[in-house]
Amino acid sequence: MRVLDAHPELTDTEVLELGVKGWMKLLKGNKGEEKISAGLKDNYRADIDMLKNEYARLFELRTEIEALEAQLEGELTDEEKSAIEAQIAEKEAELKPLQDEYKAKAGELKDAYKESSKKARKEYRAEAERRQNGNKGK
Repeated sequence: MRVLDAHPELTDTEVLELGVKGWMKLLKGNKGEEKISAGLKDNYRADIDMLKNEYARLFELRTEIEALEAQLEGELTDEEKSAIEAQIAEKEAELKPLQDEYKAKAGELKDAYKESSKKARKEYRAEAERRQNGNKGK
């Protein structure tokens, strides 16, 4: 299991900064917490998928821009090159606001997931501690 699969709220950079010991700690975790966070993780991924569907045009534009940029690598007249560059500029102008909106919404989803995951883990630990303290008296 990859760390990013278990903790999609982390970025690649954050995972690299944790190092192997941090990965082991994250992956070892508490089995009860994993069950709780699995549901939250599934919801987070579903929300991200819905966001990607909502912003399908963003991904289409990226593909179109890449295709146009690939055309620029061929032998073209100055006119053809200018026309393709104009198309790229037009698509990039449409792309920028969509990309900014998408990143903002994805960030909000990530923050909400982190917060709810943190809260669920805290509640689970508190409940486990209550059970453990209740069993000490027996």
